[in-house]
Amino acid sequence: MLAIGDALYTGSARIRFRGIPSFSPEVFAYVSNANPSKYKNYRKGLKELLEEGAVNMLRDRDDDGNGSPILAAVGQLQFDVVQYRLEVRAIKVETSMSAFVRLVCVSAGILHR
Repeated sequence: MLAIGDALYTGSARIRFRGIPSFSPEVFAYVSNANPSKYKNYRKGLKELLEEGAVNMLRDRDDDGNGSPILAAVGQLQFDVVQYRLEVRAIKVETSMSAFVRLVCVSAGILHR
């Protein structure tokens, strides 16, 4: 199975690609499953999207793994794509997202907000 960043090449000379750039997330959102009876489908769809690199997943410090994950993205459009793919295209699971932005910069032991 091919994934983002894979390349097909049939030549004999050895080639080397630079890595795909990654950007720091700037927007965050809690995502939750609105229908508990489709929890397995929800987790499966979310896992697939995370493996594709559509968004990153974070957890609260006190989360034991069963809470609502925090999705991290560069822009709001990534959340729209994730929600569309979970609800309409692939998994057909109703989801709820609540976006928020909170940037915290820590330098030299001083917290800036």
